[in-house]
Amino acid sequence: PASLVDVERDHIIRTLDQVRGNKAVAARILGVSRRAFYRQLERHGLHQRIPMPRRSEAVALAAD
Repeated sequence: PASLVDVERDHIIRTLDQVRGNKAVAARILGVSRRAFYRQLERHGLHQRIPMPRRSEAVALAAD
C-alpha cells in the first residue's frame, strides 16, 4: 500500500497535469492557499517541475 506522502504527491502531480502546470489553479482545486501549495511542492521535490505545454504548443512541437 502507498504511504500518505506518496498519495499526496501523486494527487498534486495529477492536478498539475490537469491544469497544465498552473500552480494558482492547482492550489485552488486542492483547497489550499498558494503559499501552502508552494510549501507542499518543495516538500515533495516538485517546486522545479516544468509545466506541461498547452495543447496547441504540443501539436506544433510534434509537427516539427
